[in-house]
Amino acid sequence: MSLLWTEIKGSRAPRERRGASIVLFEDELYLFGGLGNIYFNDLYKYNFNTTTWTKISYTGKISLNLI
Repeated sequence: MSLLWTEIKGSRAPRERRGASIVLFEDELYLFGGLGNIYFNDLYKYNFNTTTWTKISYTGKISLNLI
């Protein structure tokens, strides 16, 4: 295990941001919202096995206590 941060790149990677909510569940990382030059209200999933980002579409509002 390394405590060194590395950038995860990919064509479907989310835009750079800060203050996002992140949850790790099994082999996937979920990223919601954050702030860049705008406020983000999007949801992404990163799969560590396939090293791919997927933007998750949803309708309605997401409550942070549901993520």
